Amino acid sequence: MANDKNALVELNCVAYRVTAETTRQGPGGATYQCRCAPVSAADRLRLRRAVVAKTPVRLVFADRNILLGDIQADEGSDGWVGIAGRVLDA
Repeated sequence: MANDKNALVELNCVAYRVTAETTRQGPGGATYQCRCAPVSAADRLRLRRAVVAKTPVRLVFADRNILLGDIQADEGSDGWVGIAGRVLDA
């Protein structure tokens, strides 16, 4: 990842098992959340940095991309990561 705190982070979700996908509409727009596993140590680090720097994250799937802002990433056991954020573009 570049040193530019506004740089986009891409996460290749094709490489992971993605479960518990939900999209909700709220007063501030749509939110999306999912769980991914097993997420590599390098991608977990990139997600942590994106949370701290408030960097948008693009989740890349085989059939679509979802760009998220205001990211939250909760790491679980065995490489699981819960990802949630505001949908910027889908």
